[in-house]
Amino acid sequence: MRRWIRSGLALMVPLVLGRCGGIPTADPPADVRDDDGAGGDPASSSSSAGARAAGGGGPEPIDVCSRCVDQTPQPLGLLPEALNEISGLAPSAIHEGMYWAHNDSGDVPRLFLLDADGTLSGEYALSNA
Repeated sequence: MRRWIRSGLALMVPLVLGRCGGIPTADPPADVRDDDGAGGDPASSSSSAGARAAGGGGPEPIDVCSRCVDQTPQPLGLLPEALNEISGLAPSAIHEGMYWAHNDSGDVPRLFLLDADGTLSGEYALSNA
């Protein structure tokens, strides 16, 4: 069965969702930092997490997700039959607009080079993998 390749936005969803809890906007206050300024002792009740939980001190989180673009991923093309269970996709460091992909375990060790619409440009066997 052929699969649809999704826009780069779909690849970013796990990264964006992982940040939805918010991120600190500033360093912890001096009263919740170690002597070296690196942050509170995790075992101490004055750690930054403990201070936030107790309602005192600590940076306020910002809502990262409210700053995301509201866009639905769109299909760009069909993937080759050989790519029936992709478990990895990465942009090529050398070939602009090209992507390296590989299947999940159970396939022979090989890499596929795809263009942005999913057209197969090359298939490369890996030895000793």
